[in-house]
Amino acid sequence: MNIILIGPPGSGKGTQSKFIINKYNLLYISVGDLLRNISLINKDDFSLKIKNYIDSGKLLNDDFILSIINNYITKNINNKFNGILLDGFPRNLNQAYLLDKLKIKFNIIIEFIIDYKLIINRLSNRLIHEPSGRIYNNTFNPPLIPGFDDITGEKLSNRIDDNIKTIKDRLNIYNDNILDLRKYFFDKINNDNDINYYLINSGIDNIILKNIIYKILFLYKK
Repeated sequence: MNIILIGPPGSGKGTQSKFIINKYNLLYISVGDLLRNISLINKDDFSLKIKNYIDSGKLLNDDFILSIINNYITKNINNKFNGILLDGFPRNLNQAYLLDKLKIKFNIIIEFIIDYKLIINRLSNRLIHEPSGRIYNNTFNPPLIPGFDDITGEKLSNRIDDNIKTIKDRLNIYNDNILDLRKYFFDKINNDNDINYYLINSGIDNIILKNIIYKILFLYKK
């Protein structure tokens, strides 16, 4: 079972991904996480260039991103995983065409739909525990002690790209691409009954959202 989660930044893809990969033992791939790890671990000019792109909200070259994904899959996929979950990729039509070159069949595509005002509220109030990737929100999911991680007690931080201007730029980029991307997957479905596309409102209660996703995946496995 190979899954793609699509949605604007802040729509809950990362949160739901953790639930899905733990439930179904899938290899998790988040392009954003992979790029951030490269920019944090290495301090050369190449890594600095990636960091500057991330901080500005711009997108990197599609071929370059696909090479990172392919390399990660090659190094990490093995028989202990039941499939792959791609979080937030492809983001545009060209990336979708490039993804086809990997010859991996993605059976389920879930697109998250959410009000953009809620996204801006979520992201502008987001706090990150960088070593673990745990995410908090001052409004919806605050840490027990303001500014500190619940598990380790370490200080939380804000992502540089979680400012209103960059968030709006990222949402505009998403808007420019989603209709073509959606049509691309709908065309694939017309030629393959084993591919399913779901549109879900991810602005609802998190427990309800998890139950909806669980039912979708349960029905597919049956």
